[in-house]
Amino acid sequence: MYACLGKKMQNKYKLIIGWLALGSLVLSAETFTLENAIDYALQHSPQYRVIYKDKEISRAQSFAGYGEVLPQLNYSYTESTRKSPSSPEMVALGMGGDETRTKIKELSAQQLLFSVNGLAALKASLSSGRLADYTYADSKEQFVLSVKKAFFDLQMSRELLRLNQELAAQTEHYARNAQLMFDNGTIARSELLNARIQLYEAQKNLTNAGKAAAAAGYNLNTLIGLPLTQNTALAAYNVTVDETFLTKNLDAVELAEQAYALRPSFLAFHEAVELNKAAYLNAWGSSLPALYYVYSKQSSEYDPASLMSPDGDTETWALSAKWNFFAGGANWFQIHEKANNRDKYAEQEKIQRNAVLIEIQSALDELRAQLQTVLGAREQNQLAAESLRIAQINFESGNGTSTQLNDALIQRQSSATNLIKALYDYEYAAARLNYAAGQKII
Repeated sequence: MYACLGKKMQNKYKLIIGWLALGSLVLSAETFTLENAIDYALQHSPQYRVIYKDKEISRAQSFAGYGEVLPQLNYSYTESTRKSPSSPEMVALGMGGDETRTKIKELSAQQLLFSVNGLAALKASLSSGRLADYTYADSKEQFVLSVKKAFFDLQMSRELLRLNQELAAQTEHYARNAQLMFDNGTIARSELLNARIQLYEAQKNLTNAGKAAAAAGYNLNTLIGLPLTQNTALAAYNVTVDETFLTKNLDAVELAEQAYALRPSFLAFHEAVELNKAAYLNAWGSSLPALYYVYSKQSSEYDPASLMSPDGDTETWALSAKWNFFAGGANWFQIHEKANNRDKYAEQEKIQRNAVLIEIQSALDELRAQLQTVLGAREQNQLAAESLRIAQINFESGNGTSTQLNDALIQRQSSATNLIKALYDYEYAAARLNYAAGQKII
């Protein structure tokens, strides 16, 4: 992006740049594109694994409600020995002291046919499952957004590092020329000092740029699951600016209406509302009748068998109704509590709808502002590059001062820095808009 106009730097200065450019002794074996970084993070990031495990835990918990309407089966086995009492007189008559061994096997089943609690449990399980899925989907999208931000930050910091390397090399070149011109009596000592001061400033900027690039690398590595000090290689990334976006008539209200059906975070909140409705229904169910079908089969074995206790099977079928119509009034207080919770979440859903609308409108405004910043920074950078070219010619021909050249260098560094930052801020603003809208807008 930025052509290096200076000559080769001195050996000491090369070592400084080399150290900053490497930033680590560990080299990356893979060159990451943005898509590669996201895919790698979804496979290796501990942060993403936590997000996925949270979904699995919530999903497992959501199945509990289905147990309310599924058959309940029980099996029991009892083996006992009964010895009848005896006395000397009974023993003399040949009576008493008898032992009877009994084995009883029982299989019982109960099936809920109808209850409001059962319906509430089903509704709660369905809503809980959807809530887990939507929460996971939103957390995943936010995680991917954070990976994009870390990727853009590293790309930006490395471009700034390259820019500072080029400007430092340029400044080194000018400082050497200033020394030659001073030795030849072409410029005053103050001009030479200005050139040297600018060189030290360029070295400081280069050092800071190297630190920032290293920090951005650490952040991306830890986020996607790479070793902290790995010097991760990134593929060249070209920010494509859609200048027509300023003329597009995108309505935040219309995008928000679409987002209510597309955005996982809003869908998750809606399921939380439905979950509270299920809790209210369940509170009512505690005071309404429930109908069950009950079946039981019992097998009995006696040793010795007798007419009074014969072996055999006993089967029972029954319809059972239960109605807890009064429990000290506690159920009525619970109904009142759940009704208030239901109404509260319904109002909060309205607040959430407004929050989505505001977020989309803010994202649209931010992207438009960033696009205007990019266009202005691009023009400013072109002017600064031309100004530096003229100042360089004037200085080396003796028609300009080192102060003028230094000012041009500072303007060039500032404008190029602003352009690089503006491009990646624009790219992240576009990603934020897509997330806020729940769909790809740009």
